[in-house]
Amino acid sequence: MKLRRTLKEEKQKKADSIVKSVLNQDYISLSLKNGLVIEEDVEDSTTKVSYEVAMKTTAGLEILFIKGSGHGPVDAFFSSLKSALVGQYESLKNIVFREFAISADMGRFSQKHSGSNSAVEAVLVVQNKRHEDLIFRKKSRSTNKAALSTVLSAIEHFINSEKAVIILENCIKDAKKRNRGDLVNSFTMQLAEIVKNNSYEKVLQKKRKK
Repeated sequence: MKLRRTLKEEKQKKADSIVKSVLNQDYISLSLKNGLVIEEDVEDSTTKVSYEVAMKTTAGLEILFIKGSGHGPVDAFFSSLKSALVGQYESLKNIVFREFAISADMGRFSQKHSGSNSAVEAVLVVQNKRHEDLIFRKKSRSTNKAALSTVLSAIEHFINSEKAVIILENCIKDAKKRNRGDLVNSFTMQLAEIVKNNSYEKVLQKKRKK
């Protein structure tokens, strides 16, 4: 896996900035509560996980109790979290776990520190429906924390993007009714940046039918 930062990641940052601006206080944040319970099944080479995720919204704090399995703890965590939320956020159907890697950041520490104190960077690669890779990174002194944080940030990115897409679609409709071409162009440009990272076609089709 290539661990260098890519141009695609810079575009993701731009999209994230737009999403946060559009949602403002409606932005959903995810965090892990009380750690992750892991069970390794040696016979069939699968990993079972169980955990609690705190989902912070404007309505308050919702706690999700989740169980799942996969090929390794990170895959199991990603797959189970995605499955738990896909009923609410259909665009999650369009993403799949592709790669995961850990790299140690040894160069930033003096000789007074041992290698065990070095920060690590977790890199998660998720592939969208267009077979494009999206990369998520997190650093921590804890390998487990870095790994799980990348998954949380990836899922958080996609569910908030879906919310922002729906809002921008409504804003464009409203601006057209008011003959505000300037706003139509502004909202359309913002929408175009977000949809570069995933497909929201089915989400919008369902919304239009309502």
